[in-house]
Amino acid sequence: MNKKLDKLGVECHMTYPGNVDKQFHDQIVFLVQKHIKLMIKTLQNIGGTWRLALLRLRASSRLLVAFASGCLFAGAFMHSAAALTFDVAQFGALGDCIHDDGPAIRKAIAAAVQTSGDAEVVFAKKNYRLGEFPDHDFQFELNHVSGLTINGVVRNFELDYDPLPFTQGTISAINAGQRTIAVQIQQGYPLPPADELIKKYYGAKGWDWGVVIDPVERHRRWDVRDHWYVDSVNPLPRTERTFQIVIDEAYAEALKLVRTGDRFFLPLRYGDSRTGAHSEGGNVVVRGSTDCILENITLFSARSGMDFAIIGNEGRITLRGIKITYKPGSDRVVTTWKDGMHCKDNKLGPIIENCLFEGMTDDSINIGANTFMAAKVLSSSEFQLTSWAEFQLNGSPFHEGDAVMVFDPQSGRVLAETKVAALRVKDNQNTVVLGQPVPGVVAGENRRNIDSRATHFYNMTYCGSGYVIRSCTFGPQRRRALLLRAPWGVIEGNTMDSVGESAIYLGNELGSFYEGPFPCHTVVSNNVIRNPQGPAIVIATESLSKINQQILDIRVINNRLTLLPQKSGIIVRKARDILLQGNQIRDGAGHDLGTKAIQVIDSTNVSIN
Repeated sequence: MNKKLDKLGVECHMTYPGNVDKQFHDQIVFLVQKHIKLMIKTLQNIGGTWRLALLRLRASSRLLVAFASGCLFAGAFMHSAAALTFDVAQFGALGDCIHDDGPAIRKAIAAAVQTSGDAEVVFAKKNYRLGEFPDHDFQFELNHVSGLTINGVVRNFELDYDPLPFTQGTISAINAGQRTIAVQIQQGYPLPPADELIKKYYGAKGWDWGVVIDPVERHRRWDVRDHWYVDSVNPLPRTERTFQIVIDEAYAEALKLVRTGDRFFLPLRYGDSRTGAHSEGGNVVVRGSTDCILENITLFSARSGMDFAIIGNEGRITLRGIKITYKPGSDRVVTTWKDGMHCKDNKLGPIIENCLFEGMTDDSINIGANTFMAAKVLSSSEFQLTSWAEFQLNGSPFHEGDAVMVFDPQSGRVLAETKVAALRVKDNQNTVVLGQPVPGVVAGENRRNIDSRATHFYNMTYCGSGYVIRSCTFGPQRRRALLLRAPWGVIEGNTMDSVGESAIYLGNELGSFYEGPFPCHTVVSNNVIRNPQGPAIVIATESLSKINQQILDIRVINNRLTLLPQKSGIIVRKARDILLQGNQIRDGAGHDLGTKAIQVIDSTNVSIN
């Protein structure tokens, strides 16, 4: 072993069911060896003395963010025992929750980054208000220091918003024929902005979707639609804090099931106060980084672009002890609007452990890769791809030598597994030359419900493989606890209670939006799932063909499932080489449901023990 690694006393521990076959064992060993080689290569590149630190945010501080345009950005916050100290108070931060401390904190961080040695940014245990930061998606940006770092730590922060990026109230009247509901906004929650402003800045469909909430409990009403697109929001004359909301025409019939007394959640967008421009940034974003740890961070709310966005990273990102939860003492009906952790296009999947997720109106965790399509087919091996460059620090989501999978959703077949032989990037357009011809590619532009037949391109070098999700707790929320597209995953020892759809969904996405690749070579073990509103576990290939089964080698072992009436325990659809072993599936009264709760559709070699 490398001597530098010997000094660190590195150990590697693998746990998985002892009865796995040799092929699966060899695959796990290959994956671990791959990651160890990557770690050794990274450490060797340091040279000289160990430089494990650059910047660290320390102390149990609370960040109260004043506008949704501001968020905590974590790129590579570092730690060192002999670091220079940069106290934000010395740069003018007051921590009184009145003054905007954003400029002072940014000055402290800039000074720390510029120092030649290791640095530490120190916060007192106070509440810091971060005001609007025009022309920026994030409050703190450290993109260009990520290449200098090996290990990063961000810990012990709480984050909230004032005003909140959503409002809530009670439905006082319903007119299904006119597609309207009247909602009286609760005291203490912001009033919706003017309808004409929303449409001016965001278009005719500028309002997004709301959720009908149970009148008593903190979850959506399970027996109505899980979301409602909104056409307009206007105050009702001669009323106090009551607004008429016009629901999109496609949802009119479903309004007949809604009742007065139900509550309604409506997300709000805050843009640049000068222009109204709005971005979809997350609360905490880690991108282009290597070996960062985010620990003991509590989020009570989030803007419209996820709580955590883990995007395009070069090495392992660990999220430990994260809580996405209700603010103590509040009567909020939701925590955040979209995903809890949205992890895309990472070279190595994240480790997510000992975290709490509840009250979200989208999925808790989504891990996978973005789908690229050929906007132009230049030849059988040269393609101008649709661009997701905004997720990448280097302007392109592909690099020479990256492994590429080309998937045809019409036939359900993989057309090629090859590499990028050459890459040309110009004016935010990515043209790739593949290492082999791929005939029959259908062009597309990632348009929802339009490009369902277009060919998919996936960067398999940056697809989030090797993720671990363990010992996490998931409470009631609108959708799924885990939405997993990436291969080589481990999901173990988690508890999932009353989630709004499937607790665990292993599959790609095709149609309404596009994500992949395929979650193969994955272990789901020793999880407890209780009362999901959909099937507890789904394993499914999405394609326009019933013939091909791209998802393979999934082990679902020793899980305990408790189901609501008429719900399935496990569904396997268009998959192969699946092992279901030792799983306990019961109804609410404790009766063993056995294989009656398992559905196998268009799949082969599914073993049920």
